[in-house]
Amino acid sequence: MECRGEFAAAACKQSLTLSESTTCDGLCLASHLFPRKGGALGLVQEFISGEALVESGYSPEEVQGAMRFVANPPMQAWMLDVAAACEAIADVGKIAVAGFCLGGTLSYGAATNLPGFSVAVGYYGGYIVRMADQSPKVPTMLHFGELDTHIPMSDVETIKLKQPSVEVYTYYADHGFQCDERDSFAPEAAQIAWGRTLRFIDSHM
Repeated sequence: MECRGEFAAAACKQSLTLSESTTCDGLCLASHLFPRKGGALGLVQEFISGEALVESGYSPEEVQGAMRFVANPPMQAWMLDVAAACEAIADVGKIAVAGFCLGGTLSYGAATNLPGFSVAVGYYGGYIVRMADQSPKVPTMLHFGELDTHIPMSDVETIKLKQPSVEVYTYYADHGFQCDERDSFAPEAAQIAWGRTLRFIDSHM
């Protein structure tokens, strides 16, 4: 039996206090992302898989396992998880969605297809180019690494060409540059991108 949505919603009901410098992989649903404003941030770091949460670290074996897991992603089903998570925190006010890697793609999908969000930010979402014909319904910002072998700059240029209203930034960095648990972590790029993200979300919340 499939239980789409339950686990994302449960995870996003947790209140987590994060500093402005804290970074992660996964998907974030936020109402007032800034702790100084008294808001809460719901964080989903796990891959949602039908009836269980599948968590992955950054060892070579775990990364390979994660790559196999998302080789044929059930995007429509995962979008139901994002919608359920949004609904679970709908009473807190305006909601921003921000995602990293797979979460970056889901964030763009939420911006284009789901109600309930005020702003969206996506980091190095590899499948966004496949959705580039779909226009976001809310202000959207995207971040990509120029050294990312998973996402060629030609894909980024396609996104920029098809969606000129989307704010797109690139950095001299690799995939996963925002995550300080990865070898590809790039502190300078991460600081710049995170600052842009927070200011962008703040301006639309």
